[in-house]
Amino acid sequence: MFFNDKKVGYLYLGISLKNINRQIDEVRISIAIISCLSFIIGLIIVFGISELLSKPLVKIVETMNKISDGLLSKRLDYDYNDEIGHLAKSFNQMLDELENTLIELKQINAEKDKFFSIIAHDLKSPFSGFLGLTQLMSEQMNDLTMTEIQDYSKSLKVSASNLYKLLQNLLEWSRIQRGMISFEPVNFALSQIVNQNIGIIAERANQKDIEISSSVPDGINIFADMQMLDTVLRNLISNAIKFTNRHGNILIASEIIENDFVKISVKDNGIGINKKSLGDLFKVDVKVSQQGTDNEPSTGLGLLLCKEYAQKNGGRIWVESEEGIGSTFHFTVPLAKN
Repeated sequence: MFFNDKKVGYLYLGISLKNINRQIDEVRISIAIISCLSFIIGLIIVFGISELLSKPLVKIVETMNKISDGLLSKRLDYDYNDEIGHLAKSFNQMLDELENTLIELKQINAEKDKFFSIIAHDLKSPFSGFLGLTQLMSEQMNDLTMTEIQDYSKSLKVSASNLYKLLQNLLEWSRIQRGMISFEPVNFALSQIVNQNIGIIAERANQKDIEISSSVPDGINIFADMQMLDTVLRNLISNAIKFTNRHGNILIASEIIENDFVKISVKDNGIGINKKSLGDLFKVDVKVSQQGTDNEPSTGLGLLLCKEYAQKNGGRIWVESEEGIGSTFHFTVPLAKN
């Protein structure tokens, strides 16, 4: 009986081991299947992530290639809030800064070209005329009559005045570009500075029998840099005289407009400006020059100064003109502060 029980025990033990081995094999197979599935899923995830990463990186490379070809306006289109998105945003900001720097460099280059153009041509021409007159007088002084000497002297004075005005504008403009112009706005009467400029420039107007009048009332006070406003008025009135025929008229007027500004206008009945040139008058990189009605030289530099100073004082400048009828230059400055 004991023998039989022992035999049965061994039999049960063998069956139990077989079950355990079979279960172990099943577990191994399950582990193998899970491992394979995990590996496949891992590959899918890796390839998916790689695809997600590679697309924006490829876009960045393509954008950089286009930029290297000169397309600085190109930007990377990627709006996701992830690491690549932050990279794309930084990349676009870098491009914005680069494009702004390029614009500034182009502006500086245009200003340099304008400066050398004035020195090379516009400054040389009046000097040549001035030297020619002095040479003629020195060589023929004994043969000239008193009337001829007086005429030559008047011509010399006009040439010297034009040269002085040109040099004055050139020096002021040069100081602006170097940031050496101080801005000191104060309250003062508009009529005071208008009448002062009319008095200074009246002699030049009388030489062409041009009448200058002002309708600016005494009660308007403005808040501006007096020296800058003086330069604006001087240039605009001088230009009006330059491009107005003999026996013409120039009117300086003012009008209070909204937002606490006053509009100042210098109107002439001169030769006017053609439509093609109107849009280029205040551009530094475009040369717009025209001789006056008495062949006075013109560089266009004075209008650039007027634009700089009008904007510096918080205003703006613009022109209305019709060829053969005349021109009206407007600019605005703030009214006086209490």
